Amino acid sequence: MAFSPVPTAPPVPTAAPVSPGAATSTAALGSGRATVLVAAARALVTETGTSAFTVAEVARRAGVSLKGFYATYRAKDDLLVALLAADSEIGAALVDAAVGAAPDPEAKLRAWIRGICDLAARPEARGYAWLLAREVRRLADERPASLEAALAVWTTRLRDLVAAVGSSDPDRDARIVFALVIDTIHEVTRGLVDLDDHPDHPDHPRRPDHIDHLGDFVLRALAGTDRRIP
Repeated sequence: MAFSPVPTAPPVPTAAPVSPGAATSTAALGSGRATVLVAAARALVTETGTSAFTVAEVARRAGVSLKGFYATYRAKDDLLVALLAADSEIGAALVDAAVGAAPDPEAKLRAWIRGICDLAARPEARGYAWLLAREVRRLADERPASLEAALAVWTTRLRDLVAAVGSSDPDRDARIVFALVIDTIHEVTRGLVDLDDHPDHPDHPRRPDHIDHLGDFVLRALAGTDRRIP
């Protein structure tokens, strides 16, 4: 499956100084700070492949004072959730294009699974993949409501796709499928699963397609959701 490249992170904007007489609302200032802080966090995660930066580092990268940071986000985890929300919107839009082109409900669900996994394997998306793989479980415990809202663009779409293939409990089944996908992305980030096709390199044949296998597994499971084991 192919889709447009993930947009690379633009240069991190810095917070513009506000002249003493400027009639700028507190809400507008907060929104502007949120934008530059999310951009700075994205740049740091993309560069390092981790979210191990400190509040001071991301504030300095964004050109925002520590006071400004804490006026915008209560803690670093709230910034990470905001980053997940912003990048999930970008990723979901790319994957939706492939899902929309698929011919039937089963193919659409396969396209969604392959799309998010292929997205996570792209070098320019390694920071986002790391967040999905390493932070989602922790944030699910510590910021469950915020994380649910941040990932809703993925999970809502997945629920609809699962329902379309005949799930008897789309909410439950979508949660299970999403967890399987997150586990696969975790394996991708650790180098345990290689999604590269190597089409131009006959000396490097493609490994067994883990994503097709995952799609088969999910569809077989959903086909049996109405069955009950005695």
